[in-house]
Formats: sequence, structure tokens, C-alpha cells
Amino acid sequence: MIEPVLDVWYFMLSTTMCCAKLLLAFWHVSVATPGYLENDPSLNWIEVMTKVKSKYLCPHCKVIKTRSSYHCHLCNKCVDRYEGHCAWTDNCIGRKNNNSYFAFIFYVWLCVFLVGFTSYSTIPILECELVDRECVYHSLCFYCNDPAWHYFVTYFDSIVCLFFFFPSSWFCCKQWINYGQGKTSHERFARQARSASATTNGT
Repeated sequence: MIEPVLDVWYFMLSTTMCCAKLLLAFWHVSVATPGYLENDPSLNWIEVMTKVKSKYLCPHCKVIKTRSSYHCHLCNKCVDRYEGHCAWTDNCIGRKNNNSYFAFIFYVWLCVFLVGFTSYSTIPILECELVDRECVYHSLCFYCNDPAWHYFVTYFDSIVCLFFFFPSSWFCCKQWINYGQGKTSHERFARQARSASATTNGT
């Protein structure tokens, strides 16, 4: 603990639990298979191409695409319910790991909020609130009564958390809208782009 020790154990516990859940969600999103479409070796691909429209086929994976699937050029595979390719986890987001991705985004937002709120609230507190009692966190306290270090940490934490608060809020809101509409971001924004393109070409 490099900030002044506060008698708010519930903040420490809640932040620690949120960080643990964040790491668990991050791990699952990173290692889980997003839901790749697998080709059926028993099908005659030449025959399939003559019977199915080309827009429903992926020539790279040789699969019949679903309505919400998309070929990821980074993974070089078709992903069912394609949300996007997450640069943070270096993995696609699809049907099998979309819920974990939502949990990951939510806990990023929650941890940013808790750490930022705690840091901002402790800026004016320069002395340990447990000075008159036996401090159970004494072994974890480093530079607790150093004002320069205290101001550096609290302001730095507040600025960094504020910087990440708005994009994480945007991603959370976007996922809530996706769940409400039963669509992925790729479906919603690709359809909007096609509609705008059709309107432009029509005029």
C-alpha cells in the first residue's frame, strides 16, 4: 500500500475481488476458442458453390457462413457471431467467448472506477487514519506519510483512471446495446455502413 492507509477494508476487498475476476475473464477470453466455423470434409465444395449463393460462402475456409459470421483476416478463420478481433487478448470475440469478453470489459470499467474514486478521495488525506489504533496493514504500508509520494500516486492514479474511464464506459454501453438487440457490433455497424453507402449511391 503506497497511499495512506484508510480504515476502509471493504474498498480493498472489493477492488481485490474485482481485479481477480478481471484477470479470470481476461484469461478465458484469451485462451477460449471464439467459435470457429468448421468445414465439412464430406461435402463436395464444387457442388456446394453451384447450389449456394456466393455471399453465403467463404472461399478461404470453405464453409457455409451463418448470418452473423465473418472471416477474420488476422486469424484466417470464420468466426460465428463475430464481434471483433480484440488486440488486448490477441483473440477473436465470437459465440463461445463473447460473455467472457463482456465480463472482461465490465470489470475493467469497475476496477478503473474503484481505483480512480479511491485515489481521488484520498488526495487530501495526508496522515494515516489508523494512527491511534494498531494498524493491521502496517507490513503493507510503504511511504504512507511522505506527502510528495502520496500526491504523485493519488494524482497519477486519478489521471490514468480518468483516461481509461470513458473508453471503458463506451465499450460497456456498446455491449449492453448488443445484448439488448441480440446482435454483435459487427452486425450493427456493418449494416449502418451498408445503409449509408446505399443512400449515398442512390443520391
